[in-house]
Order: sequence, then C-alpha cells, then structure tokens
Amino acid sequence: MSTSDVVLLLSSVPERTSDLVYWLDEARLRYRHGPAFPTLGGLIPHLRDPALRVEGLMRRAHLEGQRTADFRAAIDPGQEDLL
Repeated sequence: MSTSDVVLLLSSVPERTSDLVYWLDEARLRYRHGPAFPTLGGLIPHLRDPALRVEGLMRRAHLEGQRTADFRAAIDPGQEDLL
C-alpha cells in the first residue's frame, strides 16, 4: 500500500485510524505529500481525535435520550471562541 493510499484510507475511516497505521514505520510517518502539507504522523491525530469526540457525543446523546447535540463543538472545540 502506498503512502497516498494510506492518506485516502485515513480520510474515509478516521475512527479506525490507530488500527490502520500501527504498521507504519518512522520514515512513513514523516512522509509529507507536499511542502505545505503536514506529515502523515501529524495528520493521524488530526483525523482521529474529532472522530472519537463525535462518536462519544453520539453515544452519550443516545444513552441519555437527547434529541439535539452540538456537533460543531465536538468537531472543532475552538470554534465557539471565534463566534
């Protein structure tokens, strides 16, 4: 699997990111698709963390019977500071 394939896979299933990248060595984690892009190692937490927050929000909303949930705050916690 090429590094570009890994990036595409990570973007399609971010909640499983840790499982998908456990086999990557340090050289692959330092891969940068272009000068302005983050490294693959820096991209992993960026994709994984919001997915985990959204999953937790949905689980909590379901278990508590909530009819609404603040997805914006889960995906981008710093966003409410800008409003």
